[in-house]
Amino acid sequence: MLTNSRFVVSVIICLILAVVSAVAAAQHTGSTSGGESGVRSLLATWFKAYQNRDAHKLTELETTDVEVVDRFGTPHRGKSENEQLWRDTLSVISPDSEAPEVKFDDVRFLRSDVAIAEVSLQYQRGILLVDGERLPPFSEVDTFVVVKARSGWLVAAHNVHRSEP
Repeated sequence: MLTNSRFVVSVIICLILAVVSAVAAAQHTGSTSGGESGVRSLLATWFKAYQNRDAHKLTELETTDVEVVDRFGTPHRGKSENEQLWRDTLSVISPDSEAPEVKFDDVRFLRSDVAIAEVSLQYQRGILLVDGERLPPFSEVDTFVVVKARSGWLVAAHNVHRSEP
């Protein structure tokens, strides 16, 4: 009789642990899936600001200590340096240049408030510059580290990886 009681208690404990694990997993999935929409929304806003050539808006979407590594491998640190980077970069792109095709490849959460996002960009016709010259078609993969701040998701780091079409 005592053996049956121990068996029943063991089964009940296993069931309680299974339920607790399932609830914890559901809460974790819920927090990252809601976070994923926030990350995607941030990056959609970021790319819209880029396409609108709005250097100030780009830096509003970054942390104060943001680091951007451009396609040449040069690091740019902090909002003021990055705003100048964006101003310089965007000033040479013609308003007639086509926007790249943007594809969200992956969003991975390191914690509920830190994520890594990979985004592929395809410049089908290259980039038309203000002087009339056209950069040839190319593609790149941009890696963003984003963090959740009081005001919402912000870009903390951005690495540009250029590749051939």
